[in-house]
Amino acid sequence: MNTTELIVEHLQALGFSPKDIDGEGTDFKFDYRGKTYLLMDNDGDENFVRFAIPRVFSVTDENKPILLNQIQQLGFNIKYIKAAICTDSVWIFYEHYQEDGTAITEATVEHIIRTMAAALKWFYAELENYDEEV
Repeated sequence: MNTTELIVEHLQALGFSPKDIDGEGTDFKFDYRGKTYLLMDNDGDENFVRFAIPRVFSVTDENKPILLNQIQQLGFNIKYIKAAICTDSVWIFYEHYQEDGTAITEATVEHIIRTMAAALKWFYAELENYDEEV
């Protein structure tokens, strides 16, 4: 069983319903607390795991400087998390390296999801400080 298949099993055991979105069994989506999460293709690297919360906030010319600052601060304040502007929106990512020969655990998958949820909550809370500008 490959890493993606194992993660999908863990997601199911945690009560999620991951859906194959590419038809190839490499990209999956599931919902948590009203947001869509993605398990993204690892490009054949069985040690690499990437999750994302896509399109968490729209980017405009006016709010881009504030969002770039918040993205940087998010990376400093929440371990294992990074964010980026993809096309016209902010995405939050969690990238995980799994040691060679060890299988990713259900506890690790749960940690990833909880950390991403905390990052999203932090991001939105910090943006409230700029409510009039964003």
